[in-house]
Amino acid sequence: MNRHVAALKERGAADCAGILVPLHLAQAFADPVADCSVLFADLVGFTELSQRLPADDVVKLLNQIFSRFDDLTEAAGLTKIKTIGDGYMVAAGVLAPRDDHAMALASLAHLGSIGAMVWY
Repeated sequence: MNRHVAALKERGAADCAGILVPLHLAQAFADPVADCSVLFADLVGFTELSQRLPADDVVKLLNQIFSRFDDLTEAAGLTKIKTIGDGYMVAAGVLAPRDDHAMALASLAHLGSIGAMVWY
């Protein structure tokens, strides 16, 4: 089973428990951080698109898009927080300080949006 399908299945339990951030990141967010940025990327129009596609195709499409975001996040040295439905949350400067935290996320948003558009 791929990582996003497993995450979608586990999401219900995590939401019921009120967990907004994975436990392995909770401590990093509990400690004060002087300079950091957090990005929440939403796939605009995805809800409408998902209503026209079979469920398996929706899951495959999300997996392809989020796998690309995962690759870009890792390559940029950023911290993935979690996926939430058709949204992706990522941080810069939380686990390791970096002066370019805002620019790093802006670059990810740009590269990620280009990659997501290819799938539409």
